[in-house]
Amino acid sequence: MKKLYLITFFALSLTSCTIRFERVPKNTLSEFPKEICGKYLFTNRQESDSTYITITPQTIIFSDNHILRGGSLSDSIKLAKGPKYYYLCQADSLKNRYVWDVYPIKITGKKLYLYALDAEYYKKSIKKYFTPIAGFDNLYEMNEEKLDKFCSKKLKFKNALKLIRVDKVDK
Repeated sequence: MKKLYLITFFALSLTSCTIRFERVPKNTLSEFPKEICGKYLFTNRQESDSTYITITPQTIIFSDNHILRGGSLSDSIKLAKGPKYYYLCQADSLKNRYVWDVYPIKITGKKLYLYALDAEYYKKSIKKYFTPIAGFDNLYEMNEEKLDKFCSKKLKFKNALKLIRVDKVDK
């Protein structure tokens, strides 16, 4: 039950009040780097249920569709590289406008940390880093330098979805 609550909370924060940008960061990659590729496990210590995320050079697949949409790197799913984080970017539409949900990823050994940029959680600091776009809730101008600074200063491991690599994926 606790796992379901955690996944539901994380899924809601990924979709409901996510900070969105009008474009993706500039340094997009054509494939997932080898250091990210693998099969990852998220599990709750009290539950035997588990959720897997499989990342190949071209795709990201979630065994639980309540977390994020998966698929191939394309016009609607992109991966960008910053100095300390990777950014998984997924396209969406808002008032007939193409917008991007950006999810920072941090790799530490066999652990992958996936963050949601929740507008409600970060509401006190978000305007210090990003310029809002008038007429839209939670839509901001992309600034790679400020995004990197925001992630380095504000993101904490305890607020991430932590996944453990359980297998390597070659293709």
